[in-house]
Amino acid sequence: MRTLVLGLGNPIMGDDAVGLRVAQEVRRRLGEASHVRVEECCSAGISLLDRLVECDALVVVDALRCALQPGTVLSPTLEELPRQPVTADFHAMGLPGMLELGRHLGLSMPQRVAIIGVAVAGDFTASDTLSPEVERAVASAADRVLEELSCASLA
Repeated sequence: MRTLVLGLGNPIMGDDAVGLRVAQEVRRRLGEASHVRVEECCSAGISLLDRLVECDALVVVDALRCALQPGTVLSPTLEELPRQPVTADFHAMGLPGMLELGRHLGLSMPQRVAIIGVAVAGDFTASDTLSPEVERAVASAADRVLEELSCASLA
């Protein structure tokens, strides 16, 4: 089984980097011997499509702007994520639309998708550090990723 853990974010936009930080922590905990591919990605939209082709399972880690307390770790389903039409700007396409487009194009897309989000507040500001609340959530989010891999026998 080909499993990808994909941490998303921008390393110079404060809390938006939390997905990258969680991916780094997961990679550290899994070690070099793991067959799980752990990647960090700063791009969005259709540029992610190539990374997903031929993956059987995908765990995405990202910052989620929501009304929850910053640092809250959550696991929304694909259906709970905001949908954007496939005909929208491909560079701004969300994960559900991107997976749909890949399947429509006949590409082999992940059959199992899990999302681990960390709640963040408001707009992102230029910074290379996370807020204290979000920084404290990195370990918990990494725990959640590893649980997801373990429960699904993906690790």
